[in-house]
Amino acid sequence: MHYQNASETECWSIIEQSNSNLNQLMHLVEQGNDWSAQYLVEHLRVLDGGDLEDSLIALGLFSDHHMERLLIFAKKGQLSKQELSDTLTMLPLSLSDNPAGQLDYLKARRNRVMRVTRKNLSEQKTLALSAIDNFESEIRSKNPQLIENPQH
Repeated sequence: MHYQNASETECWSIIEQSNSNLNQLMHLVEQGNDWSAQYLVEHLRVLDGGDLEDSLIALGLFSDHHMERLLIFAKKGQLSKQELSDTLTMLPLSLSDNPAGQLDYLKARRNRVMRVTRKNLSEQKTLALSAIDNFESEIRSKNPQLIENPQH
């Protein structure tokens, strides 16, 4: 069992009480800051609603810099299978009305998963690829016009 010391608890309460502080943490995560990602992962389960969704998107953007590290979080049990899946399939809001862009983004993310070569991450890698492939299929099924375009 992991016990937080008082300063960790106090630090998280400061972040949690302020949208600005939480947004600053998520920005660092999005930029690929490993320590910030580790800290966010450790506190992910106390978040809900929009803060949780934004945190999962931030971790997905983190994975674009450090996919292997994200899979390590999952291997250590710091991210559940569902959290890993959500992290890899919740895309930036800028793509919400752009299914072709979503497919391009997922293809790039899938390629980053494929480049992870550590054998002890094969289970997490398989789960990640499955989540991405399932989400791609969902996007295609809702956007039949994309099937006609061989690039997507």
